[in-house]
Amino acid sequence: MLSTTSLKKQIPSSNIDIQIEHLDSNTVFEPWTLNPDLGGESAANRSQDAQRGSDSVNNVERISNATPPAGIYLVTVTHSGAINNNSNAGSQIVSVVSTNAAPLIPVIDTIEVSPDQTDFIFTYWSDPGAFYDIETSTTLENGSWTKVGFDVAEGVENTVTVDDLTAVPKRFFRLKRSQ
Repeated sequence: MLSTTSLKKQIPSSNIDIQIEHLDSNTVFEPWTLNPDLGGESAANRSQDAQRGSDSVNNVERISNATPPAGIYLVTVTHSGAINNNSNAGSQIVSVVSTNAAPLIPVIDTIEVSPDQTDFIFTYWSDPGAFYDIETSTTLENGSWTKVGFDVAEGVENTVTVDDLTAVPKRFFRLKRSQ
């Protein structure tokens, strides 16, 4: 399944750095970078193959892997220092585009009744930043699902409370991606 995901995040103006970590193996992938040789202007240096590493020159960074292992990846965008000749301490918009990525299917891990017996507390696994409607049903029949909440996944593991639903002896929950 091919899909493209785009993420925009505003961070302080600076040298933008990106890395991708394969969480199952803790392997970190860094962007491709060329030797700019701005001082010596050596044709030999400029013709060297690209290497992986931190890129403090370009405003576009690319990470690629021809045979990525299956699993969950964490994309981290940070900054290091200021952009050359930039005295503006404002913000910078950052976009991340990924291809061949499929969002995680949300999985409800645990469901508990709150200590005061009035709410349900459940933990679910999801891709961070995903928007979900929280729905409940007592019969699992089509058309019997009712929206009882909304959540934005803050991380891979998330906990949410659904209020005042314990009066029914049997209840089912599902998360439905909303955006």
